[in-house]
Amino acid sequence: MGGLMEALHKICLKHPFVEKRLLARTHREGRQLVESYVSDGYQAVNLHVYTLADVMEEMVAETLFHNDWKVVNEHEAVYLVFQCLQKCGHTGELTYFHRVEPTLGLARSIYTAISDLKQANVHLSEWPENASVHPDKWRDLQIIDRYYHQALKNTKKLDQGDLVDLALKKGQPLRRNVTYIIAPNHKFSRQEQALYDRWIQPDAVVLPTFVVVDPETPTHVVNENRYAYMYHPELAIKRDTDPDVRFFHAYGESNELRHILSEIRSQKHPLDDVTIAIAGGESYTPLLYQLTSQYQIPVTFNSGYAIHNTRPGRLLHQLLNWIEQDYSDQMLLTMIRSSEFDVKHMSLTKRALAKGVKHANIGWGKTRYVRYVNQVLNDDLSKRDKSVIDSLWTMIHDLPETGSQQTVDVSHFSEALSQWLELYAAIKDAADGEALEALMESLAVPASGGRESIQLEDAIQLMRDVTSGLSVQAAASQPGHLHVTRVRDGLFDNREITYIVGLDQTSVPGQVMENPVLLDAERQRISQYLPLSTDHLSERHQASAQYLATRIGESTLSYSMFDMNDHRKREPASFMLQAYRLAAMQLDADYQVLADALGTPAGFIAEPDGGLDTGDEWLSYALENDSEATLSQLRTNFPLMASGFQAAKARRLPQLTPYDGNIHRSAANLDPRMNKELVMSTEKLQTLATCPYQYFLRYVLRLKPKEVRRGTSDEWLDPLQRGELLHRIFEHFYRSIMAKNESTNETHRLHLFEWAENQINEQRMNVPPPSDWVFALEKDELLAACDVFLQSEMTYADEGDPVAFEWTFGLDDERAPAAIDLGDTGQFRLAGKIDRIDKLDAGDYRIIDYKTGSAKRYGKHDYFKGGRQLQHALYGLALEAELADTEITGSVRDMAYLFPTLKGEGERVYRTGSKREETKQVLNTVFDLTREGLFPVTDDAHDCTFCDFKHVCRRSAFADSVKAKMADDTRPELIHFKRMRDNE
Repeated sequence: MGGLMEALHKICLKHPFVEKRLLARTHREGRQLVESYVSDGYQAVNLHVYTLADVMEEMVAETLFHNDWKVVNEHEAVYLVFQCLQKCGHTGELTYFHRVEPTLGLARSIYTAISDLKQANVHLSEWPENASVHPDKWRDLQIIDRYYHQALKNTKKLDQGDLVDLALKKGQPLRRNVTYIIAPNHKFSRQEQALYDRWIQPDAVVLPTFVVVDPETPTHVVNENRYAYMYHPELAIKRDTDPDVRFFHAYGESNELRHILSEIRSQKHPLDDVTIAIAGGESYTPLLYQLTSQYQIPVTFNSGYAIHNTRPGRLLHQLLNWIEQDYSDQMLLTMIRSSEFDVKHMSLTKRALAKGVKHANIGWGKTRYVRYVNQVLNDDLSKRDKSVIDSLWTMIHDLPETGSQQTVDVSHFSEALSQWLELYAAIKDAADGEALEALMESLAVPASGGRESIQLEDAIQLMRDVTSGLSVQAAASQPGHLHVTRVRDGLFDNREITYIVGLDQTSVPGQVMENPVLLDAERQRISQYLPLSTDHLSERHQASAQYLATRIGESTLSYSMFDMNDHRKREPASFMLQAYRLAAMQLDADYQVLADALGTPAGFIAEPDGGLDTGDEWLSYALENDSEATLSQLRTNFPLMASGFQAAKARRLPQLTPYDGNIHRSAANLDPRMNKELVMSTEKLQTLATCPYQYFLRYVLRLKPKEVRRGTSDEWLDPLQRGELLHRIFEHFYRSIMAKNESTNETHRLHLFEWAENQINEQRMNVPPPSDWVFALEKDELLAACDVFLQSEMTYADEGDPVAFEWTFGLDDERAPAAIDLGDTGQFRLAGKIDRIDKLDAGDYRIIDYKTGSAKRYGKHDYFKGGRQLQHALYGLALEAELADTEITGSVRDMAYLFPTLKGEGERVYRTGSKREETKQVLNTVFDLTREGLFPVTDDAHDCTFCDFKHVCRRSAFADSVKAKMADDTRPELIHFKRMRDNE
């Protein structure tokens, strides 16, 4: 860029004392040019950056002030068009656009069409008769344009086109003794050109334009660089002064960037000498943000980075999702615990607030939050609990109700979101502060747009659209920082080392969609001054070529040769091939030659001494060296990892080790027959018999699985809640008819269903369903279960009469644990709850246990099922032990598993009560495992299906060794386990 800087220096020398205004497309681009000028050793005295909009506002400042007019930005203008679309939809005036749902995307396309027409000095009334592909479109655009300009007038606003018109008509003459310096490649619209010719051109000096030689441009080139001949390589001449250009490709964008950062590190490049220029692809900026944040690399982003990488941006995303999911308390808990949420305006900690929300068990729905707050407000609350209630009320009360047909006031909704972010968004750095300010400003646009009610789901999408595309921390290059820019925005960057990334054929020059409202064919018929989509494509080609042609030092061009998302190969852009031809001065090179030159793609394995972190270095070391040596190094440096290796190795040994649950010592304290402090339950015993290793993890090591609420958007009650609800309904039903001394019959249907409806609605108050249709579906299933239950009870009414419900032992102070006698080996204590006890005609008893699942697992011949089904036998022993301590005579004849649901079809599966001795033998065998300290993994993988400890046990990872160990009949330590499995 030496020629450009020399030209700028001559202008500054010629006008040393007058104000010099560098007129650039954007302030950022102008500042970049000035910084490059200064870094080349020149002094920028009285040199200031302006845009054309700055000049125009200065010209009409007095008029704007006296009329109280405000110039709107593009976001505000687009939203005005969006409101006009909505208004036209209400009035029914549109005939072409009336079938299309008003969206910000459509509004943006219409605004662009109106703006392009205005800047081309074309009025809608001046359209040629055959210009539009449909006459109704032309008419609709006139209507929308009229509404739009009336809205501008009513709100005392001007858009950019109006500002140019005002400057042309009423602008004050510009200050004298000011020299305007027009930046290279600055293009004006027809409307702006008229303003420039009238007010600026007389005092302007135009800097030389960077020209890339092609068939449609002059052959004048500012700098002596052969890459200016991208489109005419046959004219290029190799010069010693030309910068070096290198090439590589990588397996995915992430590896492409990691390779560059690794190279910067290994080559010890000063960061303020390096620029990474993004030619195409949307993933590079967020990836660079993540990588530079992870490795604490100082960096500046010329165009900033997406606002969703900041805490306020992420919190808004979570907030809108929370509303969309009907205020799920689980989503609220996740939000409170996140780093994006702050309690700076609360008198309690995040932990206390999360605990309060969890304790409230609200579930879903704003109504539930409000009801909970109102219910507990009058309670005698602690100061902390009062703070939780106040916080919940503040968080929820201004947010809208939800529902399929719920409408909201857009202005009120956007104000509520702004207030919410202001209260709860965590601000940890300058980027967060800037993000919050940008979000508040964007949300203020619909907030100031008047009262308009729309569907809630549309309002949520509108808020996403209003805040999409925002970026923060846009900054020029700074000393000591890596700099990131888009190729099209980095023309004036003059750093010594440049990496141009994203040069694959799908991204460069990329796709340019023509405006769907004003098509290219229509534009060509209307005016030669209207820009076409092909113009934008050509500009991208030119920008890429100009950027490479103006680099002053080493450049590296790269692309991702594999799409990790779509799992397909990518090819390099034609731009990369053309650059390679010039770099190698091999003008006939084709893509195969380029592929050969690129060699092996940069992948997941870093070069030796070239990794970004210890993970890269260890992986590279492991592949370059003997595996045992690598493991030895890992054991030495990472003792916890060494323990993991030892455990994995032991799991693969032929013998049972402590890592398989064999703790190799007498464990009398784990045997309930010897340790009288232990109280067993059917769940514990069935777990011990099904998979001793799970019992070991849960009840010996006392590991607890992470508590996860399993409610989803298509589920109301989980299996446990559904079972408890049906138990309550059935218990009340039988108590009521017992009080009347009646047998179950059809006349009881009304009472059963009335009570069921009452209990279901009460459950709905305590556990709100995610939606009305989910509630209706599950309610029908519950009522159907009641019908199945009633039919079953009427069928078996003559067999016996219920005498007890929810009979508990060892679970409260009313009744002690049952002492189960096992003969010579002693006894153990058992706690549990029997759903129902029926007294049969012969004076014996039947135990009834309700099961809300399927009867498929309860085969008629599976009495113990290898120890997996012990409930019926245990409850029989427990009830008989209780009867033995009273004067009541009788024994347990049998137990029935009752399946009172549509899935269970009212089936009853009976288990005889006569196998008392066999039951005691099974229990002694099970307890012998605990006495020997042996807790092996189950021998059947099906037992693992619903296990909470699968990620700890990792049975599937050691399936072969587990199978071999458990199948070995010669192992003396497995004798008790195999004996237990033999009990069918």
